[in-house]
Amino acid sequence: EQPRVALRHLGGGHYDVDDIVQRLSVPPSDAQSEPARFALFNIELQGGEFTLVDDSVGATHRLRGLMVTVPFLSNLDSRRDVVTEPRLAFELNGSAFDSRAATTPFAVDRETDASLNIPALDLAPYFPYWPAAWPVKPAAGVLQLDLKLDFAQREVPQVWVSGDVALSGLKLVDGGAGVLSWDRLGVKLNRMEPLARRVDLASIEWKAPSLSVSRDAQGLLNLTRLAQGFQPAAQPVQTHAQPTVAAAPWEIRLGRFDLDGGLVQWRDDAVKPTAEMALSALRVQTGELSWPVRAPMPFEVSAQLDQTAIGIQGTATDLAAQADLSLGDIPLGRFAPYISSALKPALEGRLNAGGRMEWQAAQGDRPMALQVLAARVDLNELKLGPPRQPLASLKRL
Repeated sequence: EQPRVALRHLGGGHYDVDDIVQRLSVPPSDAQSEPARFALFNIELQGGEFTLVDDSVGATHRLRGLMVTVPFLSNLDSRRDVVTEPRLAFELNGSAFDSRAATTPFAVDRETDASLNIPALDLAPYFPYWPAAWPVKPAAGVLQLDLKLDFAQREVPQVWVSGDVALSGLKLVDGGAGVLSWDRLGVKLNRMEPLARRVDLASIEWKAPSLSVSRDAQGLLNLTRLAQGFQPAAQPVQTHAQPTVAAAPWEIRLGRFDLDGGLVQWRDDAVKPTAEMALSALRVQTGELSWPVRAPMPFEVSAQLDQTAIGIQGTATDLAAQADLSLGDIPLGRFAPYISSALKPALEGRLNAGGRMEWQAAQGDRPMALQVLAARVDLNELKLGPPRQPLASLKRL
């Protein structure tokens, strides 16, 4: 009951107990011996506490309320097939953690059913370990896990994972300015078999993602600059590389993808005056996505560009896509910084349109093809030059 351990990381992988560990270490023996046989009953640890002070990053981690129960554990031949149900639970840096299992660790198949539950793991205490060289830094985030894991050691080992994973309140910043954030990204797993390279996802739900995209005066996108900061250093070329065995391709199925309440903010300092606009109320819905692709995937996208409605609806595969497009009334004045580079007089008016897009991937000698069919284009209240005395005007085209 209530064991307490305090540990300090001095940096460079050294701890304040290294001298104790060294004195207690036993030199390895070359003598071969049979493994010890044991049977343990009713092991229970309650109220454990563990404190780690990490001087390398200036962080302190506290684990409280540690509970470990092992009703039975034995590697005796007569007891190897007896199921044991251990439990591990604690509170780490204020976040609860609970796990249970039913396992036969010494049986031939080592069959195990385990569950892991973390209602809300605040990621803030672990941000000091984020690589300092990376350009984007996390500022907030909470992880939720409710997973079930099954394992069996057969001729081919088998691992299955199912349950729910979610990351809420994420915020990534670049020098203090927000780059990417969202309210919640949740994944519901029907069945994931990592060793067999198969993933079956019931759904992915992405609530209120927000992305800030900008272009500086030299024409460089912030996303391009950030991506360059994540590129790994060049690796030396191996002159005698070993032949690699091609791994089986992954099989992925997704029943439903739903992005709701998205926001994309755009700022362009490469034009004068600076252009700013936002794509809000973004919603993306797809269903029955699979890889390798077995059938066309239906999708639907809707958004607001300022107060203008945009809609896209169609189907897509990895080789072709078709979509119907619709654009509501949009003021041409919103694009004045871009129009002014080609047209000196000011241009005002409203544009709305509808049409269809068709895309085909490159195959063999055939190049990629993209075609946009404009079924309807309306220009209204068009004025070129000063609004009160335009050089030219047009009521409707």
